[in-house]
This record gives sequence, C-alpha cells and structure tokens, in this order.
Amino acid sequence: MKDLQAEFDKFDHENPHVWKYFVRFAFQAIHRGRSRLSASLIIERIRWEIYMTTNTDEEFKINNNHKAYYARKWQQRFPDHTTFFETRLLHH
Repeated sequence: MKDLQAEFDKFDHENPHVWKYFVRFAFQAIHRGRSRLSASLIIERIRWEIYMTTNTDEEFKINNNHKAYYARKWQQRFPDHTTFFETRLLHH
C-alpha cells in the first residue's frame, strides 16, 4: 500500500504555491464570515486558479488524496481555526 502521507509531503514540498493558495482562500472565507468550509471546495478553486493563470501545455494535477492532508496541515498551522475543516480518521 502506498504511503499517502509521504506522497503528500513530497507534493507539498515540490508545490509550495498550492499551500499558499489554500491558506489564502481559507482566510478569504473566514473573513467573509464562514465558520466551516470544505477542503474539497478550496482544492477545486486552486485547480481553477492554476489552470487559468498558467501558460503551459503541461497539465497540473492535485491528487484528491491530498485534500485531507491539507486540512490537517491547516489545523496544525492555525490552531485558532482547527474546526474550520472537518476531518475524519485517516485509513491507510
């Protein structure tokens, strides 16, 4: 079985702009008065932003498995907003 955490860590390290978008969009929602949001919604917006702002023929992909890890990273980095994303037990 693949180590999903290791895959996420590698992707996150190689694509720091994704985390910057994730944080930016989450705080946009918080500043608009949202108390909860789906990590999926943010990942889809990131996909859109990168698609619309990148001039390359190379297709950029974010694995859906990374959503849970971005939500958990958020909870670790922003303890005042740990309930903003709902997380479930990870099954490896």
